Amino acid sequence: AVIDNVVVSQGPPPSCSQPSVLTAAPTSSGASLGWLENGTATAWEVQYGPAGFVLGAGTTVTAATNPVSITGLTANTAYNYYVRANCGVNGYSFWSGPFAFTTLCATQLSGAITINAGAPATATNFQSFTALAAEINVCGIGGPLTVTVAPNSGPYDERFVLNQIVGASAINTITINGNNNLLTWDGTIS
Repeated sequence: AVIDNVVVSQGPPPSCSQPSVLTAAPTSSGASLGWLENGTATAWEVQYGPAGFVLGAGTTVTAATNPVSITGLTANTAYNYYVRANCGVNGYSFWSGPFAFTTLCATQLSGAITINAGAPATATNFQSFTALAAEINVCGIGGPLTVTVAPNSGPYDERFVLNQIVGASAINTITINGNNNLLTWDGTIS
């Protein structure tokens, strides 16, 4: 038999209920973390860190508001957080969580960028179409985007998929300039 979700504690149980229904509204460098208060607590402890962090090893903040804003996070990164109610002189509730969220991208692509396998990867150069597609699929575009393949930098023997692109419109388009490099499409959609 398998047993999981076991809580072992010494002494009486906490005198206040643990929060539930955790939420997060992330930005590119922070998040507004909220929860449902199931009692009368007016203060909480929140602990957050990179996805998969061990409770006790994260960054702990005392929150006097719900939701609470945290800052200093890295863009496009997965995080977890836990929260517990402060029961006053009677200690704390049990922890609730983890709740997972991912910060937003710092910017969306727009303007002119290049594909050049021979140059370092930067904000304006991708070393492959696969890397470009991964960025576009996660972050979208923020304006018209022209992708120029650097002359004599290929061949690029890749298959990539562009999902529904956030920010794309009749005005915000993606144009690929092959620059005399061989670019082919096998005509299939999968």
